[in-house]
Amino acid sequence: MTTTGALGGSAAVGDAVRGVRGVTRPFSVYAVLANSLFQRGVFVLYLQQRGFSAGQVALLQTLIYLVSGLAELPTGVISDRIGRRASIVIGQVLIAGCLLGQAASTSYWMFVALFVGHGVGMACVSGSDTALLYDLLVRRGATAGYVRIRSRFTMLGTVTSGVAIVLGGQLQRFSWGIVYAGSALCLVLAVLVLLARVPEIRGADAVDEADEGDERGEGDGPVKAPRDATAWRALLRVATPALVTLAVVSGLMHATLTPYIIFTQKTLSDQGAGAGWSVWS
Repeated sequence: MTTTGALGGSAAVGDAVRGVRGVTRPFSVYAVLANSLFQRGVFVLYLQQRGFSAGQVALLQTLIYLVSGLAELPTGVISDRIGRRASIVIGQVLIAGCLLGQAASTSYWMFVALFVGHGVGMACVSGSDTALLYDLLVRRGATAGYVRIRSRFTMLGTVTSGVAIVLGGQLQRFSWGIVYAGSALCLVLAVLVLLARVPEIRGADAVDEADEGDERGEGDGPVKAPRDATAWRALLRVATPALVTLAVVSGLMHATLTPYIIFTQKTLSDQGAGAGWSVWS
């Protein structure tokens, strides 16, 4: 009896491990592809070559983040209605289309429209990916490892983004079309990975802690959580002063250094450094 129970327990653990791997592997591939944005480190040089002034470039960059922030709420509602994965697919395809449009356009007002679309696409993806990851882990009873898995997901994206920036500086020497088309292609491949390997999660299907409480005879009934609410609660449960400080400092560094890095591209170019050297520097 004891042996049988032990074997059953081992089998259950093995199934759980395989279930988690079935989630983390496609998400890891997705993280690499979705962050292979080769234009990210050199797009200012491209815009300058299109004849846009520093003020016009700054306005475009402001638009993309402003629109992304304003679109968070409506895209979150849409995500709950049509599904997390569907929201990611729409967002990434929209971004890919905007990148291709930037490679082919010359009109500043067309770039304004494309950057607005890019911002909407970013809002569609923002939060949906981590919410989808969390809900899938809930289904497999593996939420205890969410913070570790999400950290790995973020790390892969960050490292890939850095490598893509360097590669973008080298690819630009051949053609701006390669830079932008390559980025769009990677986003399309990321979408295909999601469609092939990751099941859909809709708002009505998402597992909230209140639902879990009902299953244990607790709580007042199922409550539909916002897109990333459950994921945020998982993070808050393990938050420490050191972790919070790290997050705040990281956010401040991103906010202050991004404009510097963006316009350093043009400064280095004016000093005679090519796009590839600007990125390496």
